[in-house]
Amino acid sequence: MTIQYISGACPFLAQLDISGCVDLTDKALKFIRKGCKNLRVLIMLYCRNMNKGTVSKLKSTIDVVEWNGNIPPPSFKLHLNSVASLVVTQK
Repeated sequence: MTIQYISGACPFLAQLDISGCVDLTDKALKFIRKGCKNLRVLIMLYCRNMNKGTVSKLKSTIDVVEWNGNIPPPSFKLHLNSVASLVVTQK
């Protein structure tokens, strides 16, 4: 499942945790911003290929944005390019 697909198919997505998806870039954030209009929480720990300015733009439309571009510690289990959790609100 890709971020492009999720952002297009899940318009009622409220929370998204993509922590550890180290290969995601600013392009993925653009898909999220355009497609996930109801997103309120976005967690992106260890997403090191994202620009601080692009992340800052998300903060104007999403209530909670957690991000760091650090290298994951060895104890962190990486699931490259996988979505860790999805929460969809009901209509």
